[in-house]
Amino acid sequence: MSWSTKGEAGFTLLETAAVLLLVVLLASLIFPHFDLAYCKWQENTALLQILRDLKEAESEAAGTGREIRLVFHSGRPYYLLEMGGEVLRRPLPGLSLAGEEEAEDEKTVIKFGKETPEEQMVVLLGAGDRVYRVLAAKGRPPEVLVDGEDG
Repeated sequence: MSWSTKGEAGFTLLETAAVLLLVVLLASLIFPHFDLAYCKWQENTALLQILRDLKEAESEAAGTGREIRLVFHSGRPYYLLEMGGEVLRRPLPGLSLAGEEEAEDEKTVIKFGKETPEEQMVVLLGAGDRVYRVLAAKGRPPEVLVDGEDG
């Protein structure tokens, strides 16, 4: 049995280190984009939940006549869905109520019931200076308008 490596193909330590260095450099360039994409995914998930809750609240209020409210408090990473005596706490990952710097006890309420306003809106702030305006209007499906989209 021979331990000679003469004539065998393989990579040297220098070649392996160079390739490893390139992989690390590429990963460091790409990583910030993954972080931004994850933040945007969290925001989109929360916005979809808000839209589903708005549709359900409007439908439920029309069917039962009960008042149903979505309550957004400043400085809290969640909103409340109030249906009669039942209160559900929904997370708002990556989003915050606009204007929370001015007042700690500020809140925005979107309500459905006997006295539903013609048009209601909540303004939420996301990462990258994105501003989300969630609109709920009588007779129209709820929608989200986005300002400050950075691609």
